[in-house]
Amino acid sequence: MSTPSLIKCPACSAQVSNQAPSCPRCGQPILGSTNQPRPARPSAPASPEMFQQHALPTPKKSAGKTLGLGCLAIFGVFVIIIALINTSHKGTQSDTRNQSAKSNSAASPEQKQTIPFSKEELQSRKDRVAAVNAMMNDDPDFGKMYIGLEQKGDGVTVYVTDMWNGISEDMKTAFVKQFLTWWGGFGANQKIKESPSDLRLKIVHKASGRVVATHGALFGLDLNP
Repeated sequence: MSTPSLIKCPACSAQVSNQAPSCPRCGQPILGSTNQPRPARPSAPASPEMFQQHALPTPKKSAGKTLGLGCLAIFGVFVIIIALINTSHKGTQSDTRNQSAKSNSAASPEQKQTIPFSKEELQSRKDRVAAVNAMMNDDPDFGKMYIGLEQKGDGVTVYVTDMWNGISEDMKTAFVKQFLTWWGGFGANQKIKESPSDLRLKIVHKASGRVVATHGALFGLDLNP
């Protein structure tokens, strides 16, 4: 073991022990010192965890790109809503048409009278008019009074002569009842679905055009309209 002695620091000329590893004043290593520090061991290779800890932060998405994606999502939702509304509207229209068709097919006989007649039913009505005209003209009590009839929809107009004004109310009532009997009988024979009691009947004086009697379902027979 060597005896310690003082030497000058080659950097700052301070008195330093020759066994000191470095100058206490400036930190300059002392050459030839027996207390030189051992070389440092190589550090262990960095682990993946260390790289993850010191990894660069992920860059944030720009505000413009985020806004664009949001607008695209809103537009997609809007298109889906419009498609659903259109589908629902078409379904509602189809249901309305189906209900209307069912309602028309289930109409009562009175309602069907407002619909244009088929060729068969129109011919049946003409045949009934001809038959009733023949029976009323051949009637011994009313033939001279009866002129003819005209049918429009569910209403019938019967034309009479001047003899109407000279008969009693009982005779006039019997005339109307006889006409309704023939009208209903030939209607049933021709399978025309309407009730004689629902017929709107007018008795008209042919020469003057004046209505001298009426008959309907609501008020019955009126000989003084």
